[in-house]
Amino acid sequence: MFRDRSSIFLDEPINNIQTPEPIKGSPTAITSIFGLPPLDLDNLEDYENQNQVRLNILKTVKRTQNGKTVVRATKHNSTPGCHDNDYRRIDVAVDEWPSTVLYWLPCSSLIDNQLVCSKTPTCKFTFEHPSELERHEAHCTGVQTVLAKQKFYGSGETKMDEIIAAGYLPESFKSYKNPTKATFDIEVCQIGEALKTISIAVASTLDDDQYFERESSKAEHYQKLVDDFMKYLIELQLKVKVPLEMQNAMDKMDDKLKDMPKSPEKSRIQSFRNHLSMYEQLHVFGFNSSRFDLPILIGGIVKFAAKNDLKCETLKKVSKYTTLKVGNIVFKDVLNYTSPCSLEKYLKQWNAPDAKGIFPHGFFPDIESIRACVEFPPREAFYSKLKQCDLPEEDYAAAKSMYDTKIQNGEWENFSNYLKWYNLQDVGPLVVAISNCFDKFYEYFQIDAMTR
Repeated sequence: MFRDRSSIFLDEPINNIQTPEPIKGSPTAITSIFGLPPLDLDNLEDYENQNQVRLNILKTVKRTQNGKTVVRATKHNSTPGCHDNDYRRIDVAVDEWPSTVLYWLPCSSLIDNQLVCSKTPTCKFTFEHPSELERHEAHCTGVQTVLAKQKFYGSGETKMDEIIAAGYLPESFKSYKNPTKATFDIEVCQIGEALKTISIAVASTLDDDQYFERESSKAEHYQKLVDDFMKYLIELQLKVKVPLEMQNAMDKMDDKLKDMPKSPEKSRIQSFRNHLSMYEQLHVFGFNSSRFDLPILIGGIVKFAAKNDLKCETLKKVSKYTTLKVGNIVFKDVLNYTSPCSLEKYLKQWNAPDAKGIFPHGFFPDIESIRACVEFPPREAFYSKLKQCDLPEEDYAAAKSMYDTKIQNGEWENFSNYLKWYNLQDVGPLVVAISNCFDKFYEYFQIDAMTR
């Protein structure tokens, strides 16, 4: 479901932290806030594991805004940044590294996620890495220049056309499209700004809809939930079959590439092979997943990939996971294929069934409390922080009536049954919508969007 993007992506709640009001303009001292022992500079990773924290160590910088000097924090090659682990993240800054004097960054507005060129007042180019900024500022003139390289003119030739022209596939493959699709959606409990994953739903063109629920609020059961989810996707991917002609073409390319010396021809055949390999992959789509679902699941997915010797590749754009590839499983965001819209509008636009449902994300602290709940939550529990409004009375009444009926009939035992029903509401209709959308892509542009 679509949720508030301002939430912090944490699986475990922050415990025993007294958070003061943020001080605008400068970082706040961290000394007495989190109750941590002195920082062990010799082994930062062991220190984090022992104290169950994840320090994102940035560098303090001074900026001039509207004639005033303010202190901000930014990524820098002289500071260690952030290690990967499952503990709560604390954004801190230092004047120099190493240092035992840390400054807490209580809000994201104190962090410069991008480095901005300041050599000329009209430039404002932004960069992710300090080395890129230094290289740019060495030649910056304040005039923006865009260089373009023309590759095609008046030609609609695709990579599949090139493969056919090279004799690897027959003409009938000009209209071949990848028929397999999968979708996923996660549900969370929200405690303040902390989010805890409680369930994952999957739908596909290969199998019936599947649902995975967290066993308990223990940290190890978060990883087990992600492991079960990924194992199922691997099972789905093994069901992906390509036509015999395509498999023979890939085998033929592999034989040629095996002993071929480096040359333009080898690069060309390798590009053919890479293109055809996309038809063997399982493409898993989420709605707004690059901003919400994947940042929440990424820690567990990376751990799963490491345990199972799977190569994990990411394509990020600022904080968005545009693409995440784990073995032959590729996660993509539907919003990369459409103009900005809500899930409800996307489903309606592409003639898919409505995904109607409500859920009180901020009402339950964990999965145990959901299973213990038998009475339908009060209407106040469904207040939308994103829209800053109460749930319409008629929507609440319809959901409560359905729930009460299923409880009375013995179909459901508690609110976890409702969670399962709600989580599965999105994924099936989304498969239909994506299929209809991609069919139109091909009809009007002769593009198989699954290979993009």
